Formats: sequence, structure tokens, C-alpha cells
Amino acid sequence: MSRLTAVLCATFVLMGAGTPAARGQQTDLDARIEQELPSLVATYQAIHAAPELSHYEKKTSALVAARLRELGFEVTDHLGKYNHPGWVGYGVVGVMKNGAGPTVLVRTELDALPITEETGLPYASHVRTKDDAGREVGVMHACGHDIHITTFLGTAKLLAELKQDMMQADAGAPSPKGFSEDTGRLARLIQRDPTIRVAFLALGGWDTHISQGAAQGQLAGHLRPLAEGLALFQSALGPAWQETVVVVISEFGRTMHENGNAGTDHGHGNVMWVMGGPVRGAKVYGKWPGLQSSQLYQERDLAVTTDFREPISLVLRSHMGRILPTSSRLAFVDLTQHFALHGVNTRPCAHAPTLAKQTGDSSIVSASEPPIE
Repeated sequence: MSRLTAVLCATFVLMGAGTPAARGQQTDLDARIEQELPSLVATYQAIHAAPELSHYEKKTSALVAARLRELGFEVTDHLGKYNHPGWVGYGVVGVMKNGAGPTVLVRTELDALPITEETGLPYASHVRTKDDAGREVGVMHACGHDIHITTFLGTAKLLAELKQDMMQADAGAPSPKGFSEDTGRLARLIQRDPTIRVAFLALGGWDTHISQGAAQGQLAGHLRPLAEGLALFQSALGPAWQETVVVVISEFGRTMHENGNAGTDHGHGNVMWVMGGPVRGAKVYGKWPGLQSSQLYQERDLAVTTDFREPISLVLRSHMGRILPTSSRLAFVDLTQHFALHGVNTRPCAHAPTLAKQTGDSSIVSASEPPIE
């Protein structure tokens, strides 16, 4: 059996239990809201100036439904039935699916009150209509439903943007759900074809800015099928596992502290798993920088101690038998000058320092000592 290196891509989180929210973790959401404020204020003023009484929110309902459709929600409108003649159901429901995990429910009222506005504001309501008794009344958003609707629409837009951010971060990579099926197929393929030298699998869904969870929740729901898939891969390979090295690497780390949305944001230092028959496992390789605020990079991230290219190059040299320069960075195409010409920051965003819980024949590696036989 020819030697094989399987490279599996995922993102892992190193986060202290019960740590307080770090300063500045709300910055991204605050910036998004600040950017959206002019549009939200305009929406608020337009809704305030055009109030509608309960059971007659035709234009307000149409506005909400249209905005939700623009954002990609599945919309059902004209909900509600009444026995009263002339009353129409103007309820609206928007659904945006985003895989397994917690469900966010957001609601708003649509109607205004039969009150004549006397605020003198430039966007004051001048609407007059007849109520159900046939009396002519003024109509005003006097109990805050105008700001309620505006907040609802702003929240819907933010949720849609966060979903899009997740899709872009995943870059088309599938969810860990079903990962065992993929590793099973890969193992069978390797069994049939001994000429296979390298295989690559990418997994998405690790950008846990919101509702990350701990032992239960979104992150645990991704780590579980990842672990199950790796275990199945080892079992299905049989004797071929002794000639196989698996590297699990992430694109970037996460912040040490929880943000304001029960999640974590993009960070620097991270972990890297190396496992397989030739690996001297059950050991942590690399320098541990510590988790005190003074030891964190920018007081927010696990500090980077090992360039992620070092362990990958070590696998290429020691396991694949490649003749490579001593400096492992030369094993990678150097695009620094090319990217610099286009204004791209070339600082590596994926690093493999430091720590992970070790079981069996898995290990975190650095180039400080050879972990591979």
C-alpha cells in the first residue's frame, strides 16, 4: 500500500468556560447597525407618517412582506381570519432556513391608534380615516409600533447578512453532517486504488459568531460528526491506517472570550490535529503561550507559536518522502509579492500552534521535534 496523506479541513474553537465577554467583541455588530442607521431612520419616519388602524394595515403589511422577500425570506402574507365584515387578515410570516441549530423568533405589531397627532414633527401623521363605528378619526403611531416594525426589519436584514457571511466563509464546503459517509467512501476508494497518495475533504459551518454553545449546541453538533467520521475512517481503512497520516487544519482560530451574541469571532492561534499509524501520538507538541490577558494576542486571541506550514511540511518530508528544503515555508508557493501588488494582506490567517485534548494516536505538532516515524 502506498503511503497516503489525507488532509481534512475544519475550524476548532479554544474558549475558556465561563469567561467574561471581552471588550470590543460587539464591534462588528455595532458597526453594521451604525451603517444601517440612516436607512432605518428613513424607514421609521415613513412608517410613522403613514399609520393604519388595526385590521386595516394593508400598506404596512405589504411593506413588511416586500422587505422580507427582498432579503430572501420565504413569505406568507394575508394571514388571519375574522368574522367581522370588512376586516382582512394582514398577518405576515417570514421564514429563513439556515440548517440545524437554535431558532430565532422575532415579531412586531403593525397597527396604529385612533389618535390625532399634534407633535409638529416634519414626519408627523396627517392621516384621517373612519373607524368601525363610522366616526372620522386621526391615526397615529402613538404606542411605538413604528419603531417596533423598524427594529423588526433591521433585525431581519442583519440575520440575512449573517447567513450570507456564513455561506461565504464556508466557500461551498459541506456541513459536517454526513461526514462519516464521506470518510467511508474515501476509505473504500483507498482500499481499491493503492496509487492514491493525497486526499482532501473540506467541512463548513464553523463560523460560530452567534449561539456557539459549549458541550451542547451548534459547535458540539459539528464536532460530534467530525469525530465520528474520523473514527470511521480509521476503522474502515483497516491495515492501511498504518500507512496513513491525517491532518486536520482550520482556516483561522476563534477569540478566547465569548462575544455579545453567545458566540466567538475570528481569531489567530488555533489547533491542528495530526493522527495516523506513523504518528507518535498522545502528545501535545509546541509551545503553550497561556490564556492570561497579557498572554493573549491583542488581549483577545490565543497567541500563535507555530506557523501552520511547518507541520504540513514535516508531513510532506517525513511521511510522503518528499525532498524539501530545511525551511518548510519554501514548500509552499510564495505569492506574497503577487498579493502585495493587489493590496492584499498576506499575513497567514491559519495557524497551528498549540493545544488539544489528545486521545489514541492523535497529536498536535510543531517542527520542534519529529512526531512522525
